Amino acid sequence: MLSLKGSTLQYLDEFITIISNAALSISEVRDDVEQTVEAAEASLSGLHEAVFRVSTRILPDLSREFESALPVELSTLLAKCKTNTANKATVVRTAEKEEDLKGERKEH
Repeated sequence: MLSLKGSTLQYLDEFITIISNAALSISEVRDDVEQTVEAAEASLSGLHEAVFRVSTRILPDLSREFESALPVELSTLLAKCKTNTANKATVVRTAEKEEDLKGERKEH
């Protein structure tokens, strides 16, 4: 019975040591995770600030570029539309004249 108590105490002591070591390991892992999360938050904050700074520099440049390019594009499109409209009007007038000539020929 004494040997049973001794071996039980030994197993109990080993079990307590294992649990204690596991608790220490978990505590270390938790500390590592907390540090990692803090570092990730700091990195994300830095990225957010960098993106904000870059976007505030780029947006005015882009808006100026769009403002200068837009009138040129509109002028080009309007010129094409006017040309197409003029060409269509010429074709219609020519066709109307041809029909008028055909009508005059039939009358004679």
